[in-house]
Amino acid sequence: MPEARNQKCPECGGTVRPGRTTLTFERLGIELAVEAVPARICQDCAEEFVDGPVAVQVSDLADRLAEDAAKDMRRQLRVRSLALSLA
Repeated sequence: MPEARNQKCPECGGTVRPGRTTLTFERLGIELAVEAVPARICQDCAEEFVDGPVAVQVSDLADRLAEDAAKDMRRQLRVRSLALSLA
């Protein structure tokens, strides 16, 4: 992340400092939260800025997590369906 010293917030003109944030996504009907994402945060208005390469990495991670979760849910549904048909 580039040095945040003396950077000004484009929203309010306040001082922007390095920090961490949580990004939330909805993928395939599943809500995901990725915590401790490096960001720059305005000390005045709390606007958060995530650099482009970091945002791409986190978005790709959210895609993979959602795909894995969806596969697990489909597996569970198949097992339940099988159990019901045996009853």
